This record gives sequence, C-alpha cells and structure tokens, in this order.
Amino acid sequence: MLYLFGEVESNMKKMKFELFVCMLLIGTCFVVTFDIVSAEQEGDYNYTINNGEATITGYIGAGDVITIPSTLGGYPTVEIGDYAFHSINGHLITFVNIPSSVTSIGDYAFQYCKKLTFVTIPNSVTSIGEGVFVHCTSMASVTIGSSVITIGDRAFSYCPLSSVYIPDSVTTIGNYTFQYCQFLTYVTIGSNVTTIGDFVLDNCNSLTSITFRGLIAPTTVGSHWNTGPIEVRGHAYADSNFPAPGEKFYGLTMGMVIGGENKPPVADFTWMPSNPKANQTITFGAAISKDPDGYIILYEWDWNNDGVYEESYTASPATHSWIQADNYPVTLQVTDNDGATNTKKITISVNSGNGDTDNKGTPGFELVFVICAIAISILVWKKKRNI
Repeated sequence: MLYLFGEVESNMKKMKFELFVCMLLIGTCFVVTFDIVSAEQEGDYNYTINNGEATITGYIGAGDVITIPSTLGGYPTVEIGDYAFHSINGHLITFVNIPSSVTSIGDYAFQYCKKLTFVTIPNSVTSIGEGVFVHCTSMASVTIGSSVITIGDRAFSYCPLSSVYIPDSVTTIGNYTFQYCQFLTYVTIGSNVTTIGDFVLDNCNSLTSITFRGLIAPTTVGSHWNTGPIEVRGHAYADSNFPAPGEKFYGLTMGMVIGGENKPPVADFTWMPSNPKANQTITFGAAISKDPDGYIILYEWDWNNDGVYEESYTASPATHSWIQADNYPVTLQVTDNDGATNTKKITISVNSGNGDTDNKGTPGFELVFVICAIAISILVWKKKRNI
C-alpha cells in the first residue's frame, strides 16, 4: 500500500513538472506570436504600417547624431508621426538626417529636443506640422526643402535661428511660426506665399530685414504678423505690387527695392559630433550660412585644403571622415542666387580611436530560443532518468 502511495505521489510530481514545462513552452509560443503580430519596432524606432507605408511613432535610441532609415519593416518611411521624438531618448538628439522618402513631419515631432543644433528638411517633404521644432533651443539653423507647401503653427517657435529662407513652394505660413526667435535677423519669403498667419514674427527682437521674392503680395496676412523692431524693413521687387519704399505693408515699412547692388552671402558651418574620432562619420551643416538680400544656391566643400572643392550640394548638409587622427582644415564656399560667393575655413581636430559603434537591437528572438532550448533539454533529461 505504501509502495502504491509512493508511486502515485511520484507520478503526480512527474505530471506537475511536465505540466510546468509545457506551460513554459506554450508561454514562449505566445511571446513569439505576440511579437510577430503586434510589435512594430526596428532598431531604435517604433513605427506603424498603413497602406504599405511606415510612420515613425517613437524613438528609443541613445541620441547624438542619428540617421532615420528610409525603410522600416521593408516599407518606405514616409512620415515622422506626431510627437515621434518628443521623449527622453529623442531629447538627446544633436543632429538628424531625414531621408528623402519622408513626405510629412507630424505635429510636435521634435518638440523640446533642446540638443538639436541644425536640421535640413529634404525636398521630398510637403508638410511641416504644428510645433514640430518648438523649444528646440539649440537649433540655430534650418534648411526648408523646396517642396514644402505648408508650415504649421509654432513650427519653429523659441528656436535661436539666425536667418530663414522660405522656399517658393510654400503657400501658407501658420500662426506664431517664428515667435520668440530672438536671434533671427534675416527672413526671405518665397514667391508663392499667399497666407501669413498672426504673430508669425512676434518678439523677433533682432530682426532687421524681410525680403519678399514674389511679384504678388500675400493676400491674407495676420494683423499682428510682425511685432519686431520698428527699424525692420521689407524688400520687394520694383515691378511687384508691394507698397513703394517708405510705405507700409501690414505695418511693415518697405525699404530699398530688390535689384540694387548685390550683397554677398556669409559662409559658416557647424559639425557633429563636435569631438570626432578617426573613421567616424562627421556631419557638416551649413544652414547657418546666410544671404542678406537673396538666398544661397550652392554649397561646396574642400576636405583636403588643396583649393579644390571635392563635393558640391544645393542643400547644406554633407558628411566626411578621416582615417587618421590629425587637424584637418575644411573650407566651405557658398554661392548666392546672383553669383556672389563667400568662404569659411575651420580646422577640425580628429582624435584617435574608432568612432563607429554597433547598434544592437533587443535580443528578443535569442532569449526565446534559449528558453525553448532549456525547456527541451529538461524534458529529454527527465525522459532519460525514467528509462
């Protein structure tokens, strides 16, 4: 009787153990299934898929200089979603490369990214949402792509921009777009702008010049669109329908007409990371270059200090690396729309060490594989003991 009782107890323990292992395996399968069905993450990015297109919804990387992938999950990345980088991790970004697959940047996508220094919005983007870069308090320059049609309310509020060129593609500038950009001195407004919102240039206390490239003045203008210093002057072509010099355009005093003596552009650039290492890709941005009476059409880079410009672009960003630690003079030449040029040379100190780092993903699959292997090994071991 005692023997039978012991055998029953042993069988019960065996059944409980095997039940535990089975539950472990079943739970693992649920983890795998859940991951396949609902987890939409690749590398440092969370995203959603809609009609075969990817929208970035979050960022979990380490910040610094980042390059947004042109595809996620095998689908083209077409949108940076609302609040996508407005997070603890997103606020660590110092520079972002936006791929040409992106056509839209959602509301408050980079809000409070206070370490972000400059941005180039590619020519593929047609819409900049509300408050996209609001309170990016280190962002001294921005290049707006030539396909942008609308700029949302507060898109660049509280940014320390020094100058802004709004391309001819833009038709609508939202309310408060550049409010409290207190270092802003020059603004150029493209030829197709028809609507300028209210308080667009509110409290831009360093503003000196607003240039209109269009022959037809905007027809819808907020009554308080410009509250800058009274010394600010507007400039337009003589054959446009803007008021004559000395007259008012919605409170702005018009100054000298465009077409007088051309003022040359001013070349300048920044780079990230600020302390680069050998073999590390360095991103150079020249969006802080400016032209007081027009716009810049060409950026040329001399990497070897030989007087030859090895690379040229119509937009400001460029990348380069050096294989050895040393001091390397870099020269930028900019050309404005009237053919005038200007150069800037800065010596870049490159330190020793490997600047490339691997970005490891979350080892979800590997963890599941190890759990399965352990569970199967336990079952095999138990079977052998019972033989």
